[in-house]
Amino acid sequence: MGNTKTKIHIPPDQLQEYSTISGLSEREVRDFLQVFLSEYPSGEVTKEDFVEENIKAHGGHLQMWNHIFNVLDKDENGLLDAKDFLIACNIGVNGTPEEKLYFAFKVYDIDGNGYIDYFEFSQLFHFTFGNFQISDNSLGSEQDFAMEDKELSEKCRKIFSRLDKNERGKISMPEFVHGLRDDPVMIASFTLF
Repeated sequence: MGNTKTKIHIPPDQLQEYSTISGLSEREVRDFLQVFLSEYPSGEVTKEDFVEENIKAHGGHLQMWNHIFNVLDKDENGLLDAKDFLIACNIGVNGTPEEKLYFAFKVYDIDGNGYIDYFEFSQLFHFTFGNFQISDNSLGSEQDFAMEDKELSEKCRKIFSRLDKNERGKISMPEFVHGLRDDPVMIASFTLF
């Protein structure tokens, strides 16, 4: 992808505007924009390109990346631009644990019905915690990786059951937030940034 070593120049008035809109410090804005613009030099990306590039780079499926784009596209204009990106970064950097979990809930609620069912939870859980690239054949056998996948599935079931207090087969936003808010490791794992 892009070159993150090249310094970008942001006019002071634009830097101040981005800082005000996003709630990030000017230094944080500069750092996050460096990353964003290295990937998207035009300063924006269409939904189609975002979805295609993320499927290639990170795996996952079309519906998941479409949904993530929709969550990030705050102004709903069909483009993910620097402002949208910075607002999401602010939640990850400066948000309270509850704000981070509300945001994560929106990402996990792929069908947008206000609940996370087991299928949605499992897909994103496996994507989040099982997203590794094998670059060396000596890392383990297929049997080792099958065991890891089995363990991951078991952890997924246990966490889902713990969050689904009333055993309806779906997790509401309050169940998700209350069930994870005192667990900093899970908060960090479930948030994008």
